[in-house]
Amino acid sequence: MRRMFFAMDSFTLKMVFNRYEKEYGSGKRKYAEMTFEEWRSGRVQMGGEISDRLVRIVPAFLTFDQKYELIEKLWFKFRSKTTLDVTISPEGGLDAAIEAVMAAIDAVGEQEIPPSVADRLEWLAADDGVAAQALLEQIDKRKGEIAVQTLESELRQLLSIAEMHQDKSVSGTRTVRLPAATVYIHVSQHAPPTARRSAMSNGQVPPEGEKPGQLARPQGNHPTRDLAPIQNPNDLLGEALRRMSPQKQEEIVSKATDEALRLQVKQQEGKIDHEMASSKVDSAAEAANRLGHAGTEFEVKAEHRSEHGSVQVTVRSKKRSLSQQVGGCFVATACYGDEFHPTVVVLREFRDTCLRVRPSGRAFVAWYYRNSRPYARMIEDRAVLRLATRLFFAPLVAFAKLAIWLDTTHHVQGDDQMPR
Repeated sequence: MRRMFFAMDSFTLKMVFNRYEKEYGSGKRKYAEMTFEEWRSGRVQMGGEISDRLVRIVPAFLTFDQKYELIEKLWFKFRSKTTLDVTISPEGGLDAAIEAVMAAIDAVGEQEIPPSVADRLEWLAADDGVAAQALLEQIDKRKGEIAVQTLESELRQLLSIAEMHQDKSVSGTRTVRLPAATVYIHVSQHAPPTARRSAMSNGQVPPEGEKPGQLARPQGNHPTRDLAPIQNPNDLLGEALRRMSPQKQEEIVSKATDEALRLQVKQQEGKIDHEMASSKVDSAAEAANRLGHAGTEFEVKAEHRSEHGSVQVTVRSKKRSLSQQVGGCFVATACYGDEFHPTVVVLREFRDTCLRVRPSGRAFVAWYYRNSRPYARMIEDRAVLRLATRLFFAPLVAFAKLAIWLDTTHHVQGDDQMPR
């Protein structure tokens, strides 16, 4: 407000001081005029009482654009901000998540400037003040709708990746930033225990011809929630315009037109952001697919941030179980630090060719799996134990090689004696 007051031209400033004199007397006006330049330069601080008087008077001489800016700042300062967390999965939750976001957008119009503040700002109740608030409310709702215009397709893309990569660990978050709320939609591969499990229109498998992890296109009668194009800015104001003079109407329609054009630009920017985010997520899914076929451990991340929020997805290989990590020989792998060490390979072959073919051997293998993990961890952490275990394994490996050779020889001789 002060910035606008100090930037007024001489004619408008004179009208402000005329009103000031009418309200508070010629002496108060004279002091205000004499001190104006010092207030503007910052050499003298404006008192609280004078500031309160000007807050009541100055808005009557501001343009609609300036009033709109003031109301926008008031809303930003006093509007309550909420945060919502929603979790969805291929098992359900998509519709509920979108409903939560749309409800947050609708709630924009339910919030008002606190009465204690509004009572001091009588101009808010004037026709152009009401019009500015109505316009700002509609613009904020439109901004929210633009923020979610591609939300459903982006969530379907993340759900598709979660569905198609069940052999991997997939997590994603779509953040939606609205004028009065921030909504975090977390994508999980499995529904949380408290999640709604009603049938939801999500989690579709991509049709034949689409690559795994790419966007599953909506099919059937799924809601698209597309935005209607902004064609007539007058619709943003409604009743407020009909009670104003033609000059005021022209000023407000001009502002509405500017805001409508700005929204159209934001809508196009939102579509570009969607394409960029979709491309990044698809690339991450394809990379995870390639790395998964290679059998290597990996973690692939993709993220795209924009004015209206962000999209983030992480695909990583699932941690193999201990038996998978060590090829079924916990202690030997912990000792040598490599599941493909020659000693580990020999012991693994001994297990498969000699032990698992006999009941007693299978019983020993089962006992070994149940009891050897703590010892493997202990050996892995202590160099002395690793050395001692290697010495212990030396004769055992020699025996295992002999047993494997005998078993192989026995099978070869048996094959030679078979009738032809």
